[in-house]
Amino acid sequence: MHLVQSLVKTTWQQSPRLYLVTSGGQAVGSSQVKVEQSPLWGFGRTIRHEHPEFKCTCIDLDSKTDTLQPLFDVLATEETQIALRENQTYVARLAKQTIATNSKPIIRNESCYLITGGTGSLGLQLAEWFAEQGAEHLILMSRQTKLNESIKDKIAKIEQTGTKIHLAKADVSKESELKQVLEEIQPAPLRGIIHAAGVLDDGMIMSQNWQRFEKVINSKIYGAWNLHQLTKHLPLDFFVMFSSAAAILGNQGQSNYAAANAFLDSLAHQRHQQGLVATTINWGPWAQGGMASSTKDIQKNLSRQGFKPLKTVEALELMTRIISAKVTQMAVMPCNWQQYSEQMVDKTLFADLIQKSIKPALVEDFAIKLKQAEPTAQHELLLNFVSDTAKQVLGTELDKKASLMEQGMDSLLTVDMRNLLSKGLSISLPVSILFNYPSINKLVDYLATEVLQINVEKSRPNKFDYLDDLSPDELESLIKDELA
Repeated sequence: MHLVQSLVKTTWQQSPRLYLVTSGGQAVGSSQVKVEQSPLWGFGRTIRHEHPEFKCTCIDLDSKTDTLQPLFDVLATEETQIALRENQTYVARLAKQTIATNSKPIIRNESCYLITGGTGSLGLQLAEWFAEQGAEHLILMSRQTKLNESIKDKIAKIEQTGTKIHLAKADVSKESELKQVLEEIQPAPLRGIIHAAGVLDDGMIMSQNWQRFEKVINSKIYGAWNLHQLTKHLPLDFFVMFSSAAAILGNQGQSNYAAANAFLDSLAHQRHQQGLVATTINWGPWAQGGMASSTKDIQKNLSRQGFKPLKTVEALELMTRIISAKVTQMAVMPCNWQQYSEQMVDKTLFADLIQKSIKPALVEDFAIKLKQAEPTAQHELLLNFVSDTAKQVLGTELDKKASLMEQGMDSLLTVDMRNLLSKGLSISLPVSILFNYPSINKLVDYLATEVLQINVEKSRPNKFDYLDDLSPDELESLIKDELA
């Protein structure tokens, strides 16, 4: 985190390429996965969203190797997620999977099931589902000390179905508290665990600190590890961890969340290698409840990326099928992958999901077109390009003179626009560019004069065509210059 922050603050003539190298940190091949290294990949996937200029590349070495030569051999590759195993090179790809419809119940009689984050919106939806499946005993574990009337009413409604609810106040990230819950609340043999606890503390990498990382890591990483350690001797039917699409894709403003969830994915593979039941589900946004619905900004951003929220009934039915099929890891994230990939600089992960003939993005080959244009046309071309890019990001027509922030631009969208401009112009632009030049006109003039060295006076057929772009002070100054 500190390294990336320092790289961003440094002025580079050409941005360096950043490599994050682990050893046995990914579940590829037969060697035991080293779960403690896996969060770095989740973090790296977010770096690619927020700072594509570094082309962050994650490389996982074979833990059995005693030479670094395989690493040197792949440094120049265009791939950004690579695993090296026994002289073989593996790359990351998302692929569609099918899961058979489940007919066999996964809930047993005279059994108990534990849900962490149990009194949250998502936890209560899970509790309702367990009750519908015939669960006799549920342990809802949460750090909450006081339950509002709405939560109490939902719990009472669940108990009316015949399911007995056991409320446990405990922090899953604290081993002693979890141990006490497991020892004291034993209404029946524990047969299944759903680890759904989680905390958000979103913020771009440049505004992150380690305290904010720990806040997110505690419930996800330490919580999952404690559950694993304290129940690995039990004959569980399932051990399900709710991970996130962010762990696989990365997401702007969620470097800590992506890192924490990447740990869950590796832990599931490690448990599987140890002969233990384990499933991790990389959820996309849920329509009701879940982290993605916590704020309107998050919902808006996900929709713009192409994600479609899952209905609770649909999500829980898929979860049942995944558990029944004993899948170790599965991503469930309905998305328009072509729309999503067009916003990414690196599209390799989606090569098997999107159509082979992708419609060229707005920014393709613009730098060449601009360079080849007549000098008198360059400024107008640049103005149209920046305007169209802003419209693509914000999804609406914009006032070229007004601040983009006042028209709906936020910190996440500024990164998207900066990335698209950088790609289209084939240059690296600073993170702060839209804060320093907040309107389309100011941004275009800066790019034209300071970055691209376009002669504005020659490019504009007549500077008086642009009077409506000027502020009163600028207009007065121009009139004085002309009169002089």
